[in-house]
Amino acid sequence: MKVRSIPAKALDGAAVGELIRDMWDDEGQRLSSPLLFEDVRHRGTPEEWLPRICETAGIHTVEYIGGNSPRTKVADTVYTSTEYPQRETLSLHQELSYETRAPEVLLFVCVNPPSMGGETPVCDAGELLSGLPDSLTERFAKLGVRYRQHLPADERRPGKTWMAQFQTESRSECEKHLDERSLRYWWEPDGTLRIDRDRKAVRHHPRTGHPLWFNQADQWDIGMSMNQRQLSVFTRMFGPDAAPHSVTYTDGTTIDMGDLRLIKQTAIRLADKPPWERSNVLVVDNRQHMHGRMPFEGDRQILVSMGDFGGGE
Repeated sequence: MKVRSIPAKALDGAAVGELIRDMWDDEGQRLSSPLLFEDVRHRGTPEEWLPRICETAGIHTVEYIGGNSPRTKVADTVYTSTEYPQRETLSLHQELSYETRAPEVLLFVCVNPPSMGGETPVCDAGELLSGLPDSLTERFAKLGVRYRQHLPADERRPGKTWMAQFQTESRSECEKHLDERSLRYWWEPDGTLRIDRDRKAVRHHPRTGHPLWFNQADQWDIGMSMNQRQLSVFTRMFGPDAAPHSVTYTDGTTIDMGDLRLIKQTAIRLADKPPWERSNVLVVDNRQHMHGRMPFEGDRQILVSMGDFGGGE
């Protein structure tokens, strides 16, 4: 799969939004490949004109409530891209694939490109499903994935607090979000919130019916971002159950680390990795396509909005 590049120097945000909507409709409410609008002409700050693109396209943007990634809200429904350390590679994934419903579309805008690296790799989730061993994909399809979260009540513990994840200081408001998502959760005496989500690992695209790799197992296992020594130190400092997030199959059995590494490596190998330039806009069908982030140097700033066309399905 290749990203479709569209010269956009003569286009303002409204014109880009109209093109996005036309292409989405022409392909039957989907995108066969991500769209990269190059050098979009705009007025004002990116956090002002990104919402205008979404509005013109007919995209109803949503808040990033319940999301696991560390990011900063810069305006209504406009966020920084995932704030992982620069040296790390962010596994390819569909945004909020661990929720009951993921947004249809993502829009990224480049405010400041990195001096080196920092691409947003994108791959086709159907191609990834086909590119992995049948024994692996069949096992994931049969067992599904259990995402586990450990959300502390203050920042002295590792990971996002439950207040940051659900954007509220109210426990009752937090529980409302949890109940709306039909999540299993419990509170510990120190105010820590624990959540379990059981989700399918393979889903079908709602428009085409084609099966897609649709999970973030390789991103949620803490062992994928720590070596054995780092994991040992972390466990001694915070305890064996303090990982902000972890993953198993839905029957509670461990997912093989070798399988997780193979998933991550295969997705990166299949991905297109166009370099970022200032004022470029990347549009991704969040069901068909997976995205990540390559390591980088310099002051990289990418903003993102997410949502549904016409309010979703």
